[in-house]
Amino acid sequence: INDERRRLEEKFIVVLKTLGEYFFKYNQFDFAIHLFEKILEIDDCYEQAHRGLMQSYHAKNMKGRAIRQYQHCATALAKELNAKPSGETTRLYQFICH
Repeated sequence: INDERRRLEEKFIVVLKTLGEYFFKYNQFDFAIHLFEKILEIDDCYEQAHRGLMQSYHAKNMKGRAIRQYQHCATALAKELNAKPSGETTRLYQFICH
């Protein structure tokens, strides 16, 4: 039953991510933020959701929130997976900082 639950969670995450990207593309940043946050409630290490939040916050001129999101991502990855954010996530962070 745990395997089935995990499989369904993964499908749900893909749906949320797809919708989040759609809303971001059409400048519906609040909807996108809500969906990316939902993903992180399920899997706090899902980097694409962290990047989606960073991009959405940046698009809303919320630079501080975007930077804090990167820090949250780095903390979650270090704690849960003993890993660092990907190059893609780090480049986005550097872009937002400058």
